[in-house]
Amino acid sequence: YMSKNTAPVEIDRLTKACLKYFVAMCQRKNIEVMLLSIPCPKSWNKAKHDAVAAFAKTEGITYLDLNPGASTNVPGFKSSLNIDWNNDTKDMGTHLNIYGAFKVTDIFGEFLQKTRQLPDRRGAKGYEQWDQFLKEYETKIGKYRP
Repeated sequence: YMSKNTAPVEIDRLTKACLKYFVAMCQRKNIEVMLLSIPCPKSWNKAKHDAVAAFAKTEGITYLDLNPGASTNVPGFKSSLNIDWNNDTKDMGTHLNIYGAFKVTDIFGEFLQKTRQLPDRRGAKGYEQWDQFLKEYETKIGKYRP
């Protein structure tokens, strides 16, 4: 589905205007903007990727596309995401299930570790609520992690 055999598309005018407004607002507040595409063979293709990639390039923002075979504008980062459409999605390709979500968040976490300076706040003073959220996550969701 990410082959080059699709006709070019453009982001529609209203969506592009809203995105530009959002990016400008974030930049004024010194907030980094990043675009992320989650694997979806039923509604994503190379032409859509190219349109988003062109927008990201024009705006000078990072674009990470986790669809198989997609390129990224992040030097030195290559996604090793391996989605099994039968077992990692709810409906064979439109919505990830918990197992697909684990794979995506693991790759996204790897991306953040390799490209951003994000300190580990576990156990740090002032971040006790984060530790509580982690405990709740591990109790409710973590048990499903392979």
